[in-house]
Amino acid sequence: GGAGLSKRYTIHFLGGNVTGARLADKVFQLLRSPDGQWIELWVRAPSGSMVRMYISRDKSPKRIATEILVKKTQTVAKAAYPSLNWGASRADACITIDWQPALLLEPSSDKSYK
Repeated sequence: GGAGLSKRYTIHFLGGNVTGARLADKVFQLLRSPDGQWIELWVRAPSGSMVRMYISRDKSPKRIATEILVKKTQTVAKAAYPSLNWGASRADACITIDWQPALLLEPSSDKSYK
């Protein structure tokens, strides 16, 4: 018996958003051969058989909501205070003024972003 394989799961790369994003980029680079072909990944299932594994860059609903929130907040801030040098990092969910962090954004915890 035992549980079967899940069709969906998430891999989180450690080291903070920037480092994690770089590691994820590197993994995706390694999944292609030098001639640009995707490399097939096979893993052993609990039953012992080999099954093909697929990896994609899908984003969670929370990540999508966070990126939208950062972009909208930056747009509003620029309109309200155009003389300031606004910036945004969607990866870090951070709004900056003159390259200094000013706001750290996160969607509400009630999961209304779904």
